[in-house]
Amino acid sequence: VFGWMLRPYAPRPAPEPDVPGEGTPAVRAATAVNRDWVAYQAGAPQLEYLRMEAAQRVPLPLGEPLNARVAFDENRTARVFTPVSGRVQTIGAEPGDRVRAGAILATLDAPEYFAAIADVRKSEAEAAQRRKALARAGELLDAGVIPRKDLEAAQSDAAQASAELERARLRLRNLAHGAGAGGALALVAPVAGVVVERTVQPGLELRSDAERPAFTISDLSRLWILVDSPETLLGRLHVGMSATVQVDAFPGRTFSARIEKVGAALDPVTRRVPVRCALDNADGVLRPEMFARVAFSDPDAPAAWKLPNEALVTLGVNQYVFVESAPGRFTRQRVERIVQDATSSYVRSELADRRVVVKGAQLLVSELATGG
Repeated sequence: VFGWMLRPYAPRPAPEPDVPGEGTPAVRAATAVNRDWVAYQAGAPQLEYLRMEAAQRVPLPLGEPLNARVAFDENRTARVFTPVSGRVQTIGAEPGDRVRAGAILATLDAPEYFAAIADVRKSEAEAAQRRKALARAGELLDAGVIPRKDLEAAQSDAAQASAELERARLRLRNLAHGAGAGGALALVAPVAGVVVERTVQPGLELRSDAERPAFTISDLSRLWILVDSPETLLGRLHVGMSATVQVDAFPGRTFSARIEKVGAALDPVTRRVPVRCALDNADGVLRPEMFARVAFSDPDAPAAWKLPNEALVTLGVNQYVFVESAPGRFTRQRVERIVQDATSSYVRSELADRRVVVKGAQLLVSELATGG
């Protein structure tokens, strides 16, 4: 009955290990490992942990990126105030709208504007009357009816009336560059661009001494980058020097800028000098008031290869990167690091037309250490 309990124990044979390339769902680590390279078969799961990018050849930066701020190009920005007090009747533009120069932004019911129109009409009538009086005085002088001093008085009156008419017209032109519906005062866009701010609503009473503009319009295709540079870089910065800009909204992407102005004085507290860079924003992806990081390029230094810090591995006292020497094959290549900042390293090596492993380099280091 208990014979089954006396059956000798026979352990189950261990499962055969997966053999690469025979259609098994799990593929072993490396197909081949050499002292300086690792090769994987197509479809190896380790390949999913690797990411390759082409190395970028860039000018060597002067130092670590500096904190900066994206700002409006004030040479292409207009803040529209009302020249006289009045009540808003209609709104012609919303934030985000693109407007042309001269477009009506809003219309106002402004008594002072209507008074200026009346002054022009009154001055026109007065000037016409004085011109007629001058013509009659000339005829009477020719007939010997009046003395010459009366003609001279008529000439003075006509000149004064003409000057008053010109003053009234200039004042009216200064108040309004366009006409709204029903002859109302029109606030117009002085420049073409995008409406980035509107502080008025229909029925709102506007004052000519308001602190905030009714509308702010800017051409966002060009922006400024404002950065406070340390005093140590002052002697190496100059107008026209190139710079690279990065923002958190677009990680991994760089934008090109150029120094436009270098401040003439240092801040006595921070010991920094303000630097203004011009930035092309034709695609409109950048926004004013974004925080940015700016790295100035050294024009006298040779170009270097820019790589993410995680692409470099340290073995002993040397730094290496892994390049894709063939599909699925990654070769270790020594590089010389010149400058390093918080996110990137600038190295000297021969990386032209090479794809560098920028993510997963430590996996390859492990493969080399264990021999696959």
